Amino acid sequence: MPEATENAIDEIAKWLFDESFVKYRIIPMCERNYFFITVIGKQTFPITFLDPSEGLPVNKTFIVSRCNERIVYGDTPDVERHEIIAVEKKCHQNKLIVTVDMENFIKIKHEAIIFPQLEAFALNLSVKHPEMKIPVIGILNGISVICLRKDGGYKFLDSWNGVYGKELAISFDEEKPKFFEDAFRALLLKPTFGVYDLMKILSMSPDNIKIDEKWKFTITKDSNNPILLEFDTFEGTTKLSTPAFLMAMIIRQHLKAIKTVIGEKPTEIGICILDDFNENKKIRVENQLKESCEMLKIECKFVKV
Repeated sequence: MPEATENAIDEIAKWLFDESFVKYRIIPMCERNYFFITVIGKQTFPITFLDPSEGLPVNKTFIVSRCNERIVYGDTPDVERHEIIAVEKKCHQNKLIVTVDMENFIKIKHEAIIFPQLEAFALNLSVKHPEMKIPVIGILNGISVICLRKDGGYKFLDSWNGVYGKELAISFDEEKPKFFEDAFRALLLKPTFGVYDLMKILSMSPDNIKIDEKWKFTITKDSNNPILLEFDTFEGTTKLSTPAFLMAMIIRQHLKAIKTVIGEKPTEIGICILDDFNENKKIRVENQLKESCEMLKIECKFVKV
């Protein structure tokens, strides 16, 4: 049927060159499975996926830790056939914006996220606290930075990854606990063997605990402790710890990094909480961080910028 063929070619040409021509008789659906996977070494970890049941257009945004090595995506679970996106390290987070338009064309936008509060932290300390000399830890969204007084102002500690800092996580999958990025990678493989999101947990009222579905550790309590975190250990047993004790373990690592530079353990540190907590949450966090510092026999001063 030459006429039908000519009409089909004409219709296809209009579809290709004139978006306004497209007319739908049914709700367009995503025609492919799209897999999004992060990769560390030879290990792969699914982030999310799109499936044919999703109506178009689709627009999804998700955050990827810089601890991953790369992100791969495609319409098959075979990683070797995926497209590759390198994960940016010189940032605080990676953001992917995934769009599938009405014509089933996929677009990926990759952004490196820098937290302005951390980027300006050393300068703000120098300007707002010109007489202060103590080391200061800044914490925002599960990342910490360290600033030391140097040459008349505060500077980021390079050995603590400078302005980009370290992620606050602990893993107990081996006899010696792992911290920060090492812990993050370990927890991808053994997610029940450690903890993270400690600042969020510190801010919670014991009467109003909101469980995050991504947590693989358990929140419980006993007669002496209204909040306890329960997690697996390398010994094949579970362990219970208070959030304040776990934060003390993390702060101790900060003190070691500071001592390496200044030659001695500081007798006092500053802590600046940059998370947007309300007053009640902030008080709860500060009280437990004081408890953490008391465990380490160190003075703690809360600093505002």
